[in-house]
Amino acid sequence: QNGTSLKAQEKRNAYPGRMRDFVKELSKHAFFGKVPFLNSRYTYDHIAAQMVCLELSGGPTNVKDADLNRIYEDHKSFDSKSPEARSVQRVLNTLNEAFPDKTPELERYNVISLYCVVAELMKQYVIDDVKPHFFNWFIEFERERHLQEAKPGDEAIPEWIAYKEKISHSTDAEESIRWRMEFMLRNLLEK
Repeated sequence: QNGTSLKAQEKRNAYPGRMRDFVKELSKHAFFGKVPFLNSRYTYDHIAAQMVCLELSGGPTNVKDADLNRIYEDHKSFDSKSPEARSVQRVLNTLNEAFPDKTPELERYNVISLYCVVAELMKQYVIDDVKPHFFNWFIEFERERHLQEAKPGDEAIPEWIAYKEKISHSTDAEESIRWRMEFMLRNLLEK
């Protein structure tokens, strides 16, 4: 570790149990090959653990380090064939299909937001018809976000100003995750 203290996910990687094994397996999913950031210090494991935490709670929840530590502790005998495990894998498979190549817009906060959007869509709809349009919608969404951020504050649409706040601070808090998911879902369904 060269004198640097261990990050929380590095510590969780040493936890015993099947949850750690399942998260480690998820971190190797092909979708993570599409993101622009590296797996330095177990970043993919961290995001995969957040996805499992979201799935276990049935939707947006806090996915802070203390919450992730708790799921590792409480689910040491996690069943990788459970409905929650299969659901995480289905959402990741869908995201992998939707993003054919490495996509610079897939920042960490976007990955969690998109996970929530797809998971929510899959609960409520058959999304086969939406899948082919998902990538283009997301790229357009990000383009609009950049356009709105470039405008003076009094000219930008207030929801986009709020969105910028939600992706800048407390990105792993339930309220922020829920707000981003609902905003993105509305935008997607309007399109």
